[in-house]
Formats: sequence, C-alpha cells, structure tokens
Amino acid sequence: MYKFVSIFFVSLFLLSCHNRNGRGDLVAISVPGEAETLFEDIVAEYDIVKLETTNSSYLSVIDKIKIFRDEIYILDTRIGRTGRLLVFDKNGKFQRSIGRVGRGPGEYLKLYNFEIDHGTNELLLVDVGGEKVMVFSLDGTFKNYVSFEELPTNITRLHNGNFVLMYGAGHFQRNENYVLAISDPQGNILSRHIKNEGGLDFGISAWNSLISAYDGSVYFMPQFSNTIYSVSRKNKVMPVAEFQFSSGVVGLNDIVESEIDDGMAYFDFIKGKNYMISEIMCNDRYICALNRDGVYAEWIIWDRIDEKVRRVNNPLLGYPSYLDEKDEFWVPVSEYLFHIDNPNMLIQKLKASWNEGENPLLIRYRLANH
Repeated sequence: MYKFVSIFFVSLFLLSCHNRNGRGDLVAISVPGEAETLFEDIVAEYDIVKLETTNSSYLSVIDKIKIFRDEIYILDTRIGRTGRLLVFDKNGKFQRSIGRVGRGPGEYLKLYNFEIDHGTNELLLVDVGGEKVMVFSLDGTFKNYVSFEELPTNITRLHNGNFVLMYGAGHFQRNENYVLAISDPQGNILSRHIKNEGGLDFGISAWNSLISAYDGSVYFMPQFSNTIYSVSRKNKVMPVAEFQFSSGVVGLNDIVESEIDDGMAYFDFIKGKNYMISEIMCNDRYICALNRDGVYAEWIIWDRIDEKVRRVNNPLLGYPSYLDEKDEFWVPVSEYLFHIDNPNMLIQKLKASWNEGENPLLIRYRLANH
C-alpha cells in the first residue's frame, strides 16, 4: 500500500497508546470546548475564485466540489431537475461538462452524486434516474456503466476494483438497514456493514459521508456516530477515530429514544447541542468533520502531523467544502452573506466581486498555524 497509509496507521497506533477509549486502538479525538470564531485568526491567506458564468456553465447550486489535477469538479443536482457535472480550471474558467441528459450510453436521467477514483483517474457518476453508476475518463469520455440491485447514494472504488457503496435516507429498507456495502466490479454485493438500528423516519436526511483520499484510502462516517471508519482493500471496515465532546452531544440513540416524530420537534431537540453532520474531508495531513451546535456550522479539524485538534467556525457559511493535497480548503460562498448587513471586510470584498445571476464564488484558503 502507499507510503502514507503505513504512516497513517503507525500514527494511529502511537496516538492510541496515549488516548485509548476502551475500544481497542480507536483514536479518541478530544474536541476543544470553544470554537475559534474570527476569520483573521483562522486563515493565513486566501483567494477569491470566480466561476465563469455561461449558458453551458451556469450553476443553480453547488452540491459537491472536488479538486483534482488542477481542475475543479462541481456537481449541481438541481438544475433542470436532471443535474450536471461541470469542470473548471483553478482560475474558474469553464472547461467541459461530463455526460449529458438522455437514455443512451454516457447519458443520465438524474445525477445524484459523483466521486473521483484516484487510482484509475476515472469519474464515477450516480444516476438515480437511470438506476446505474457510470464510469467516465477525466476528459469526459464515457467508458462503461454498472448496475446494482440496491443503487447507492454515493460510491467509490478500492484499489482491488471492488466498489464501496453508501446508502442514505430512504435506502435503508432496500439494503436491510445497512448504511455501507462492498460489491465486486460487476455490482454484486459481497458484504454489508454498519447497521442503522434506529433510523430517522420523519423526513430528516441521514447525511452519511463517504470519501476517497488521494492515496487510495477510503473513509466513512455515519451521521450521529462521531466515528470515522476506514475501508481496506481486503474489504474490511473498521473504526479508526472518534470525535469526543465534553458535553451536549446528540447521538442517534438519543434521538430514537426521545420518540421524535416530526422535523420541527427534531430541530427543537438538537438546539444548543453538538451533532455531527458527517460531511468529512481529508488529505495526508488533516481529517475534518462538519459539526453543528444546533444553529451554527463549524469544522472539527484533526491535524495528524502536529497531533492537534482545532474547532473553528464556518465563517463563510459554505459547504460542501473540499480539502486538496496542498492543504488548501475550497469553500463555496453562501449567497446568504450578500443579503445581510455585515461589516466584515472579507464579506464586503466578496459582495463587491459578485453580481446577481452569476455563478457562486469560491474561496480557496489555508489555515493559519498555531
């Protein structure tokens, strides 16, 4: 396996020797009680990236963003009710779209998700309308598709060719309430993992997160578990780290036991408490998880090199976000910021850079070291 994987698991072992939590070598990540809130304290440097706006490149929303080989891949699932996957260069100039709407080869009915296979340099597109996963080269050339008995909401691929399948809200019943599965290259299910015993059946999505790292590692984090799992090329799923708060944490069992039966009661219940949304991102240095305290979004950032944990607010109200191999964070800027009175100099600069009807802005920034 790649050099980083060995370094990562050695570092996990060393950390766990000092910070075990009674569950084997699972690393306990102690989250600071207070979040850093000032953008100037969090960010060392930043750039504003304007995405070119044309009829071919217009985005109604950014649902997912990935950076690979100096290109920006952006998924918009809502435009035209069919979705589209667009590619821009790092300066924001539009390059190409991937696939097109239709029922033929390389065509889709409703895009829901995508992932980049860093081992084969291929794109995996989940078409929920056509009930298939399509494989494209990075330049947009269609290669093949795979059908699954239980279509996942997200997918990635291990270096052995097997697929890792993630299931979100509404898919539990079709997958025997498991949120993760592994299939062979033809789509046949080999094993299922991490059963959702309770389930949220009152209209709240389960934001499970599945990501593929540059070195081929695959990580998974179910919502409300606060635990990160790794998936090995031997098809093994094992917990590697757990975020731990000092107080005010909401887990899935808490919600199930409270017998909440509607969305409004759910939001009242979590107000002022910590709960993981389970959007995670990682590179060779950081593993980050998006957390909410009932109102505000923030990032819990685990620096695996310095062995430090930071808790920082999400100053741009932007997610999904992405962390590239250069330790740069890519964050879509929420349009909401442009419609509120905020004296922050950065917000004012962003507001001056954007016009109504244009594509969302991106900010690329690096964390300040402490």
